[in-house]
Amino acid sequence: MKQRMKTIHLEILRQGPPHNQLLSPLTEYLALCENHPAVPVRLPFEHAELDRRLKALQYKEMEEYRSLDVDEVRRWMTAILAQVPGLTRELANQAGAEDLAVHLRLTLSANELALLPFELASGSYVFGAAGEPLVLQSQSPVCITREGRRLPAERLEWPPPPDPKILFAAAAPSTQVPIEEHLLALREIIDPWVGYYAGPEERGRQVAEHLTVLPEATLEQIETECANGNYTHVHILSHGIPVQRGNNQRVGLALHDRTDRRKPDIVEGQRLAKALRPPRRDGRRGFAQPVIVTLAACDAGNVGDVVSAGASIAHSLHAEGVPLVVASQFPLSFAGSVIMARVLYRGFLTGEDPRTLLAYLRRELLTQAPDTHDWASVVAYASFPQKFDEILVQGQVEQTYRRFEAALNHVDKTLWPDSKRPPSPDDMKRLEEARRRFDLLLEQVGESKWDQAKIYGIVASAEKRIAEVRCREWKGSPHSEDVAAPKAIEVRDRLMLSRQFYENSFKRDRSQVWALVQVLAITAVMGKWGEKDARARQRWELARRFSEEELALGDPERLSWANGNLMELFVLAPLIPELNVNVEEATEQAEKYAYEFRRVTEANSINLYSTRRQMARYRSFFVEVNEAMETAAQIADKVLTILPESQKY
Repeated sequence: MKQRMKTIHLEILRQGPPHNQLLSPLTEYLALCENHPAVPVRLPFEHAELDRRLKALQYKEMEEYRSLDVDEVRRWMTAILAQVPGLTRELANQAGAEDLAVHLRLTLSANELALLPFELASGSYVFGAAGEPLVLQSQSPVCITREGRRLPAERLEWPPPPDPKILFAAAAPSTQVPIEEHLLALREIIDPWVGYYAGPEERGRQVAEHLTVLPEATLEQIETECANGNYTHVHILSHGIPVQRGNNQRVGLALHDRTDRRKPDIVEGQRLAKALRPPRRDGRRGFAQPVIVTLAACDAGNVGDVVSAGASIAHSLHAEGVPLVVASQFPLSFAGSVIMARVLYRGFLTGEDPRTLLAYLRRELLTQAPDTHDWASVVAYASFPQKFDEILVQGQVEQTYRRFEAALNHVDKTLWPDSKRPPSPDDMKRLEEARRRFDLLLEQVGESKWDQAKIYGIVASAEKRIAEVRCREWKGSPHSEDVAAPKAIEVRDRLMLSRQFYENSFKRDRSQVWALVQVLAITAVMGKWGEKDARARQRWELARRFSEEELALGDPERLSWANGNLMELFVLAPLIPELNVNVEEATEQAEKYAYEFRRVTEANSINLYSTRRQMARYRSFFVEVNEAMETAAQIADKVLTILPESQKY
């Protein structure tokens, strides 16, 4: 597929343990950037100097001087990175590249280096916007993520499962947090994944499948939910509170005490990490593992004391095995926290590249929270597997398909099987928006024929199902020429598009025999408009031969599809005169393969659900469009008596 982001790996390390070392110009660090020679790096300031400057970034200095201190820290960060010629060369290679972002992976093994806000660093002269922060550039923007050296990315699960489930834990034992604003943002974001609901009670159940809210969260509640809930995302809204343990100072989250909700329980990184990854209690083995955790809390990415062993909350969660943790290394404004939730989760749930989302987030924080430097406060600890771009596309396909299924569920419930009420404009808008996302995916997959074939097949199914919706409107409208004719034309156009996409799917991947079967089915329906297929016999025989070969190979994962193909081929057989297959023979063969399909297909399989739905179209949608499909409808009706209802869908 097309490369969308260049990754540059920069590691800065030193001798000795990770803790018990202050920042100093006397300390020599070693920087490794890609395959360039290792180079020494020294800091242009003392630890005490940075502490004083960071007070401005923590809003502890007068506002009139804050911008000067921020500018000084920016110059320091730029000077540190400028000491690595390999990094400058790698960034220079991307200068002028159109729409190509850069992912800068920072591996920092020394605790004191985690204090440095590298996100403030500016671009050099090689960029058109010299002096502008690297992370805010419009041309080749840089996304900076951090990571430790102990966690192999290949062990981490990515992307999140396509059916999102978010745990939103909010806590304000002493002061307020914008819980209502965060909840509203998350509720609007998950709406495209929420299925049809008839009333408030059912709506609550549907929403609860994707979003759980803990309004006065305790650590015990969070641990219990994670152990039982199989959450893909965890979003925590709280306040970051400094914690003094002897001579060691860290930052903890102010959650509610388990016995008295009015009292705070200050939870440090290690405790929170263990609570988010407890042993599973839902019958499965291993530990819970949310894929993404976001911390809308001040200083959750702040290391605190570097003398004693330990790290920031965000780093602790990442070290515990959370692939992506987004937090703030400085105080985060209320407005900035809401923007973080809205921008990130809107993209997370559609499968967008999290690195791109971080770049978008910083820009929106700059424009929408202008009196803060929230854009520089955001810090991300991330580890992504190899071939991440390819994995992203697969995740986006699955997410988009689930979103389309949820939108179609709203439409189906208003039209099928009993209601005759047409779908609402909002339902159709939701459906069309989900459909358009497939077109965006096709633009991104590039030359990968496997990805193209899969998306073409899904898009073809989407067009067919939208045509079915429009057919109900067509058949239910007054039969005046000016009302019914345009709807009939749209049904025809949608079916033609569906057939074209099915053909494209089979051309790009000959193993997609089911797509060829759908070409035959839609062509038969299109006979109403004079559409003929001179190659119908050849295509039917080709699909049959391929499916029978699948049966002979005996691959358990393919047997169900092969039997489903053969079943539908014989439903269609009497409609193709050149085959000389009569109705009795076709019915006998279709029933035979239906029984075999039932034997090899699991009761909760998506294949069972989709096959039953396709057979139902013959006796409803297809025969409504073209009365000549009646013979096929009768055979399909007998097949449906053999196929059980799906136990899952």
